[in-house]
Amino acid sequence: REEREQARRRQRETERRAKRLLEVESAIEAKEAELGSLSAVINQPGFYQSHENPQTLFSQYAALQKEVESLYGELEK
Repeated sequence: REEREQARRRQRETERRAKRLLEVESAIEAKEAELGSLSAVINQPGFYQSHENPQTLFSQYAALQKEVESLYGELEK
């Protein structure tokens, strides 16, 4: 009986990890898409002239990069 409970616990833990892995991969994909969009805006000709506060976009870009790095770190665990 104890062995069955341990096996169930291991199975639940494996399923929980697999679910989290999918969530992290999905989050990475979404954040990288956001990075791509921001990059496209930042790299437009006349970016500095057409945006009142370009630093805001640079800050958003840096924050997204950190989030992506953190998510990759979670994958490596």
